Amino acid sequence: MTKTPKILMVGRRCRGRAREGHEAIVKLLLERDDVATDSKDEYGRTPLWWAAGEGHEEVVKLLLEQYNVAADSKDNNGRAPLWWAARGGYEAVVKLLLERDNVAADPKDEYGRTPLWWAAERGHGPVVKLLLERDNVAADSKDDYGQTPLSGLPREDMKLLLERDDVAADLKDDDGQMSLSFAALRGLKVVVKLLLERDGVAADSKDNDGQTPLSSAAAEGHETVVKLLGSKHSQNTDHT
Repeated sequence: MTKTPKILMVGRRCRGRAREGHEAIVKLLLERDDVATDSKDEYGRTPLWWAAGEGHEEVVKLLLEQYNVAADSKDNNGRAPLWWAARGGYEAVVKLLLERDNVAADPKDEYGRTPLWWAAERGHGPVVKLLLERDNVAADSKDDYGQTPLSGLPREDMKLLLERDDVAADLKDDDGQMSLSFAALRGLKVVVKLLLERDGVAADSKDNDGQTPLSSAAAEGHETVVKLLGSKHSQNTDHT
């Protein structure tokens, strides 16, 4: 009976108080000649993939020290350990992986979404900041639906993206919706205010269904956002 699955389970099951114990087990397994340290399960996921995805920093360190562990190995959906760690918001693990020369910082998954896209979508500000510090990460990269990290799902901590000159705040996705559309729909006052301060962002821009940020905010009962958008619309009208 092969012992390979044991190390696959280590990365997946290391949690909380049991972390030190699992760390020791991983170390013991790595010393054995009959354990494949980089074997894949049926989904193409390696021990490193599972450890990174669960945020187990010490286990990730141990695995990265192995010469025969591929730090950038992708699963069957094109997702590398960095992708999973960024999506989970595991800052320390993301930092470890970004320090490696053999890890791509901006890979796309099967939907064209990057680690930055997922970190932003999940609201992981510290991870977003780490990724934006890299020269090889495109802050405005579009996925297969035309959405950027900014337009995926605006959150209040996405000011990191809004403050960058290389991020277009007025880009539309395949449905004709801008970041302002999403923010207005969800009643995110701070994000709406920041977007309205950017040049080129039209408060009355219509999506493919003819809806504007103002009509979306009104339909959801976001009174404060409606006032912000209404004021911006009035200013634009006065200047025409």
